[in-house]
Formats: sequence, structure tokens, C-alpha cells
Amino acid sequence: MMGGTMPLAQKSARLQGLVAGLEDAGSRWVSKLVMSPARAAMALVVLVLALHLGGNLLLPPLDRTEVIYAQAARQMIEGGPGSWTTPAFQTEPKFEKPIAVLWLQAASALVTGQADQIRGYRIPSILGTILAVLMTYWGARRIFDARTAFMGAALLPTMLVVTVHTTLAMPEALMLAATCAAMFALGRAYVAHDDAGAGRNNALLFWAALGLGVLVNVVTIPLIALLTALALVVWDRGEAHWLKSLVSVPGMIVFALLAALWPFVLWQAGTLDAALVQWRAEGLHLLLGPQEMKWRVLPGLFVVFLLLGMFPAGLFLAPSMVAAWRARTAPAIRFLIAWVVPYLLFLELFTRKTPLYMVQAMLPPLAILFALWVTREAEATVDSSDSGNVIHQRRWFRLGTLGWLLLVLGLVVALWVLPFLLKMTVSPLAVLLGLAVLALAAVTTEAMLSGHRIATATSLIAMAIAFNNLTIPVTFAGLRPIWVATEVRAAVDALRPCQSGNAWIEGYNEPSGVFELGLRDVSLVGFPVYFAGTDSRWKEGMEDPKARAEMLPVACVAGFDFIHSCSHRITVSVLASGNTSFEKCKLPARFRCENVPAKPMIGKMCK
Repeated sequence: MMGGTMPLAQKSARLQGLVAGLEDAGSRWVSKLVMSPARAAMALVVLVLALHLGGNLLLPPLDRTEVIYAQAARQMIEGGPGSWTTPAFQTEPKFEKPIAVLWLQAASALVTGQADQIRGYRIPSILGTILAVLMTYWGARRIFDARTAFMGAALLPTMLVVTVHTTLAMPEALMLAATCAAMFALGRAYVAHDDAGAGRNNALLFWAALGLGVLVNVVTIPLIALLTALALVVWDRGEAHWLKSLVSVPGMIVFALLAALWPFVLWQAGTLDAALVQWRAEGLHLLLGPQEMKWRVLPGLFVVFLLLGMFPAGLFLAPSMVAAWRARTAPAIRFLIAWVVPYLLFLELFTRKTPLYMVQAMLPPLAILFALWVTREAEATVDSSDSGNVIHQRRWFRLGTLGWLLLVLGLVVALWVLPFLLKMTVSPLAVLLGLAVLALAAVTTEAMLSGHRIATATSLIAMAIAFNNLTIPVTFAGLRPIWVATEVRAAVDALRPCQSGNAWIEGYNEPSGVFELGLRDVSLVGFPVYFAGTDSRWKEGMEDPKARAEMLPVACVAGFDFIHSCSHRITVSVLASGNTSFEKCKLPARFRCENVPAKPMIGKMCK
């Protein structure tokens, strides 16, 4: 028995030694970084890039909201329907889309020369997350200590919801940056009270951030600020004199100018009346109603999305909430709680918008609460509910930590299995990254259970880097069948050198097809889909059954439509009377019709 147990004991001792060394090294590393704010900021920028750059660059266009934004921005560059002052998706006006976000997306695609690639329109998202992380660091540094601010800012970009919004070409990352700037300025005013440090500059920052928030997300950020301020006034039994420090005439003027920019641009373009009609008809819907995904929001769904959206940093949720409630008399802690709870209640009671678009505004204060627990001194680890018992020895604490480890294990296994469901194989890189995730998760668990909090946070951040790169750029981006429009584009691009002219696609009508194939005329989106030209005679000919009979299928694409949960077999055809040199075309084997079965890949065939 001794011979069988000694290796296990030695491995456990080796892991404990690794965790203890990581705790010391992590503490020294954090202390060294926070001595220089510039060095800490640079480290945070590198962290965001390590977490998100791969997915931001490699993930194909995701239906539907992202593609609608990107296509509207693309049409600004190309001219025609959808100018710089009149956003549109094909010929459909999109006045509800924040014009400043579309400008940034169009400008980034134009500057980088990536106007026909989705990655060109995602640059503002990753920049928005970088700004949100830096605003969290600088804002929390003025309210808490430098170590807490740095750790909270480092935990924020590891969270799943932040990862999604950093990856996709949508306004949420920019909204998060404006939220962090405005709310930490509000918190500074509340915590500082009569301190001169929370004076004119702080008020100017608050109003400017609110104005930028209106440009990128209309009323969400002012709403969060209002709910937080009201909650603090009620909590303090009507004490509101701290709000005076936020009164700033220059700041209010800046806010008014920024908020008025959007309608002013539309007025100059002569489209303000049309926009007002749409806003009046859909204003409440845009604020409180569902998005293009047609979600049915059930009670408690925002709480569920918030819990899932914190992964993997949600490991710290339970102990940090216990610690925060015990310290609720501290003004800084009250501010963080008032930021989260009223807004979450508002979402649950009144909002029907997709939770994925709404919960990210609550993540910065939670990240700081997590950091407060992580950076507490060792003598503060005693659980006051059971004198002498440290919190990491409590049963609920251990069960929660082990449950988190099982969740990580389940997710990695699911990512390994997913390619096989689509008749693919898992890549060696995915296997290596998955093993790295599991190893780092084991270190994180051991550190958490042994009370080494800095080591826990450090290994968790490293695990998040490995997990993010495993999930998005390696696994999801590699699942070719689910990126139907991108596969169709790849087939078409392979055919272009063989014959010029037009082609006809049957069986796909998602917005990603519009973006990938450069469609502009909304009347051409449907079943079938015509692309790669504007010859009206060609379009009219395709309405003739005889002409349709002369079509020659030259490529086929197999795919799985995750929105409708059905399989595609899409055919790319050309006129048989044209140049039929496609037999000599170097078409990848997966696009040759004889290699694409008529049977569904998963489930049923799409209608």
C-alpha cells in the first residue's frame, strides 16, 4: 500500500510547492507592476490581446447582429445605399444602429484595407475592451488601492461575455468602455465626498463619458448611472450632497453636444424625419424589446447569463459576495453593490432584450469585488461565522471550487467532441491547448483550496488565455461546416479564375451571405440567391424556368445552420451555355458535388 500511495503523495506535495511558489512570484510580479501605472497599463493591454486577438482576427462572420453592423459600415465605404450619414443594410435604412459605431467600423476597415473581411470591422471592439480594462484600472485605482485595481482590471477581460463582445463587430465593447469611465467617475464622487480630488475634472469625465455612451448605446449608460445614484441616496437615507460635485456646466455642454451629434448628422443628411418615425415606432422596443435574434426572455434569464458570463472568474463569486456584504458599510463597497443590484433588477423586471447584450455593464464592479477578495491580507481570511475556521476550509467553498473544476473539464471535453459531430477531427493544437487548460485549472483549484489567492488569480488568468484560444480561433473558427456563407465564398473564390461572369446559389439567405458575397440589392436575398454581378438580363433570365434548366452545377457546399438547427446542401451553378472549363478548375475536394452527400450532416435538411 505504501508503494501505491507514495507517488500520489509526492505529486500532491509537488503541486502544493508549485502553488506556494506561484503565490510568492505572483505577489512580487503584481507589486512590481503597480509601482508604475504605465507599466501596469501596458501589461493589461498585452493581456487583452493575448486573450482576444486570435478570435477577433480568425472567427468568420457570425449571424446576425454582427453582420448587419458590418454590412452597414461596409456600404458606407462602398457608396450607394447606406452612406456615411444614412446607414443601411442593403437598401433597408438602419437608423437604430448607432452611427458613431458604424463610422468607427468603416474607418477601421478602410484604414486596414480589410473592407471585404469581417476582421476589419472588429477592430473597434478590441479597442473598446482595451479602453474598458484601462478605465477599470484607472478608475478603481482612485477608489481602492493599486493592487486591487490592477487585479480587477486583469480579471475583467477573462470573462466570457467580454470575450464575446471583444470578438464580434458590435457596439457593446465600446459601450463597456464608456460605462467604466462614467461609473468610476460617479464612484469617485460618492467615495470622495468633499475631497477636492473629485472636482471639476472628475465631473467633466463623467458627463463626457455619458455623452459618448449616448453615441454608442443611446440611454443604457445614463440609465445605469441614474439607478446607481438613486440606490445610494436611498441606502444613505436621503443623503445626496455628494451629487453636487458632479455638477459641471462645461461637462453638461459636452454631454449635450455629443448626444446631439447623431440627430444632427441625420438632420444634415435630410433623413432625420424618417429616423424619428422609426425611433417613435421602435423606441421602446430598442430599449426594452428583443433584438434580431428573437429571444424569449424568461424570468431569471439575466441572472443566468450574468453567472455564465463571469466564467472563469466566477470562481471568486461566492466568497467575494460574502466579504462584500460584511464590508457593506464602506462607501466604496456600497457603490459597487449599488452599481450591480438595481440594474439587474431593472433588467429582470422590464427588459426583453437579449441578455447577452445587457449584462456586461455589471461585470466591472464584480471584477473589482473579486479583486478585493483576492488581495485581502492573510489575517483577513478567517470566516467570522465560525471563529478559527478559514474560509477555504468551509464545505460550501470546497464544493463550489470542485464544481468549477468539473465545469472546466466538461467544457474542454465538449470542445474536443464538437468537431466529431460535424464529421471532422480534433486538431492537435486543440488537444494541446485543452491539456494546458486542464493543467492550469488543476493548479487554480489547488491554489483556491489551499488559500493561496494570488496564485489562484494568476493561474486562472493563464487558464483563460489558453481556454479562449482553444475555444474561438482554434475550435470554433475551425468548424468550417457551421460557417456556411464563408464556405460558399471559399467555393466561389476557387471558381472565379476558371470563368468570369455570374453565378446562382440556391438554399441560403442569412445576412452573412450578404456580407461574404457582396450582395447589395435586398430583392435578391432569398431562395435562390443571385450574386457576383448586377446584370438585369441575368436576373430576369433566372426567373425563366427554361433558363433555369440550363444551369450547370459546378460546386456544392455542405453546412449546418445553427440558427435554424438544420443542414444545408447548397449548389453553386452557372449557365451551361457559357465557358464550361470547370472540370480543370482547382476546386477543393470538399466542394465537388460528388463528394457532398444529399443526406443531412446533423438533424434534418433545411427547407
